[in-house]
Amino acid sequence: MQRLRQIMRDGRGGLTVPQFRVLAFLDRHPGSTLVAVADFIGIGKATASTMVATLERDGLVTRMPTTDRRTVALHASRTGQALLGQARSAARTRMAKRLAHLDRQELSGLEQAFRVLDRCFADAPSAEPSET
Repeated sequence: MQRLRQIMRDGRGGLTVPQFRVLAFLDRHPGSTLVAVADFIGIGKATASTMVATLERDGLVTRMPTTDRRTVALHASRTGQALLGQARSAARTRMAKRLAHLDRQELSGLEQAFRVLDRCFADAPSAEPSET
């Protein structure tokens, strides 16, 4: 997992790891609140607000008004989505290069191992935050 994370970190486009995680979270959960972002990252609301403001300033996140004037809906912007797409594509390419030397039997074993891991963690509590 450490090596997989390093591959993703290497292509995160100059963002800090927490910023990248916020952007990826908003891409998966468009319209999330600041509280949901803070819960997901494990930081306070004020810190999350500063981080989102930086991402917004850089054109990677947009804020949309909601019916509740106290909250806004956060979204990864098109630029943010493009950055994520580039990072994911670069990570897939680097991963494919690392796995290219494996034969069919090794790839099958790797696939089986991931299925076992998936089964082991299938009943683990969700890491998804509440949308409050």
